[in-house]
Amino acid sequence: MVEVAREVRKLGDMSPVLESLRAADLREPNHPEILSEMALTYEAMGLAEKAEAMWRSVIALGESNGGGYYTLAKAKLLGRETAPKSPERNAVALGACQVIPDKTVTKGQRLALRVPIKAAPGVEIDPTQMDIHVYFFDKVGADRIEPTRADPPVPSWVSAPVDWKEGEELVDFSYNMPELKAEELRELGKRSYYGYVVKIYYLDRLMDVQAEPQTLVNYKPPGAGPAGADSALFPKN
Repeated sequence: MVEVAREVRKLGDMSPVLESLRAADLREPNHPEILSEMALTYEAMGLAEKAEAMWRSVIALGESNGGGYYTLAKAKLLGRETAPKSPERNAVALGACQVIPDKTVTKGQRLALRVPIKAAPGVEIDPTQMDIHVYFFDKVGADRIEPTRADPPVPSWVSAPVDWKEGEELVDFSYNMPELKAEELRELGKRSYYGYVVKIYYLDRLMDVQAEPQTLVNYKPPGAGPAGADSALFPKN
């Protein structure tokens, strides 16, 4: 049920997501993963108070029962309580990202990650001070998660002109995994798209982070830096 909810949430339709998660909660009451997914869904709907209530329910389970979700909930609530209210901090934020599969591709895998970038009301955005970084991840074999071996993500603006006069602009990042040859399969393993992390910076400060699944937020590949490839939207002067 949780997996179904995650897939449907990518499509932007939240009602069946909540229905699936509530059904899961009836079968496994107070499960930290289910509560966390409900919190993430409320966040995507812009219902901050309901999301906060879910995060507090995860914290109430304690660290031993909540595991990594307890740590995530604490980080979420800490961010709400301690984030400074200066214009620089709140200048931009990420909207609910959407994964759009390319159904025309029959060999390999291709999709677009649509990222909404929101400007705070009354804030004039300086595009030269903004950076957005996208990291894609692959599922390898049955259960291993690794940084993607797909082509580096390429940004493409959906909305134009890019001026934030309407408060939001959309940019797509491509995930393109060509069909692997036999020798590549032996070397890299059978791979498929698993998830993403998006980070947005303004004035060299981290403004917002989104990930799907949420457990990728703190993923650290062994012996390497962040997964995927950085994609700066705007050149620096």
